[in-house]
Formats: sequence, C-alpha cells, structure tokens
Amino acid sequence: MGYQEKKSYLQAILLRYVNADRSKKSAILNEFCAVCGYNRKYAIQLLKKKPVKEKKRVGLKPVYDKPALLEPLKQIWFTADQPCGKRLKPIIKLWLPSYESTYGSLAPEIRHRLLSISPATIDRLLKPIRATNKLKGRCATKPGISYTNTI
Repeated sequence: MGYQEKKSYLQAILLRYVNADRSKKSAILNEFCAVCGYNRKYAIQLLKKKPVKEKKRVGLKPVYDKPALLEPLKQIWFTADQPCGKRLKPIIKLWLPSYESTYGSLAPEIRHRLLSISPATIDRLLKPIRATNKLKGRCATKPGISYTNTI
C-alpha cells in the first residue's frame, strides 16, 4: 500500500474513529494497523491529529505600501548620497518639495507616510536596494605620518 492510499484510507476512517466510543475505537485502530502496517502508537498519533488549518498571519498588518512608497524614498536616498535611515529621516522632510517639483506631486497619503516613517522602517525598505548598490571607497581616513625616521 502506497503513501497516497494510506493517506486516503486515514481520511476515510478518521470521522468514524472520532465519533466512536472506546471499544469501537479499539476495533477501528486494530483494523487500521492491520491494513496499513503501522505501529499502534503511531496509528493513534495519526488518528488523533487535528486537521491542518491555513496558517494565519500573526502580528500587525503592514502599514507601508512598498511600491508606492519605495519610488520617492529611493530617489531621495540616491540624491542624498545613500545615507542610513537615521540620517535620511530629516532629509526626507527637507527634500520632499524638491522631489515633488521634479517628479510630480505625491498623493497626500504617501506624503504623510513618508514624513512619518521611522528610521528602522526606512532601512528595512531600502535593504534590497542597498545590497545591489553598494558604495565602495567612502572612507576618507588616511594613515598617519611616521615620526620615527625624522630625527
């Protein structure tokens, strides 16, 4: 007996097993073990399993609509030379009028969400873009001068 046949047989006797009293459950269990070749304890586990329901999303609903919000955020981020979320938060407030004059006005809801977005959410939204557009050589530090050979 294959896996699919065992599964369909389990579905067929499951309702009968759940609604039976103790003595009938024992007879159904003996029959199930004989037909499928399962160990008695494993068969009990299979018959006691509750049907699997769809998993519901746990937690808060997403507040920020990615495609509508990401385009102006990305443009401002590139124009500001790709700062982190903490530095970009005040920049958005200053550069949003310039963005709107260049690319057209935004919907009031998107404008409000851009102004109220947190730095952590900015970093989360820009993470995939940041991975593909890495800046290299941004460090401006130089090694110090050695004074040991000057004397």
